[in-house]
Amino acid sequence: MTTHEQTTYALSEEMQSLVYWSSIYSPADVDIDSVRAAYDAMCRHYTLPRDGKIEVEDRFVANDEHQVPVRVYLPKTNRPESGWPCVLYLHGGGWMVGGLDSHEFITSYLCQDLNAVVISVDYRMAPEHRFPAAYEDCLAVYQWLKKHGSTWQIDSENIVLAGDSAGGNLAAALAVELQHSGLQAQGL
Repeated sequence: MTTHEQTTYALSEEMQSLVYWSSIYSPADVDIDSVRAAYDAMCRHYTLPRDGKIEVEDRFVANDEHQVPVRVYLPKTNRPESGWPCVLYLHGGGWMVGGLDSHEFITSYLCQDLNAVVISVDYRMAPEHRFPAAYEDCLAVYQWLKKHGSTWQIDSENIVLAGDSAGGNLAAALAVELQHSGLQAQGL
């Protein structure tokens, strides 16, 4: 193949649908509220209705400065004796969009498929809140779970960090901090 030749790839039907529907949800303008509304609408398109297989509750985790909103996904199966394993899920969205509703198409399935509690964090976002606000919220939730997770029937020794995009970055940064500080092993 010469440098002038192009290779074309056929997208699967599912990928064509994803590209099409994602392009439909464009913001009305560049205002952050419009961008967030378009993103939320797109996410709702991909989120199936709740089917009653899990319980979902919105709660708050106390932080020194404010309450951090979280959504808790609970399996409807028998709780393990030591408490539920927990996935602390940090949503993506480029640090500026997303929230408790945006990634339910992932978090609800993680709860069902892993038979674990999944906690989604509604961390503070830019541009209203600058770094390290999002990171501090995620760390505060993790620390609270390590200390008080048993009140939510969570095994505080079995917490997994997960996320996508900006949330994956937050999960990685949190994992590095916990490893270097020794907080992960200490059980706070």
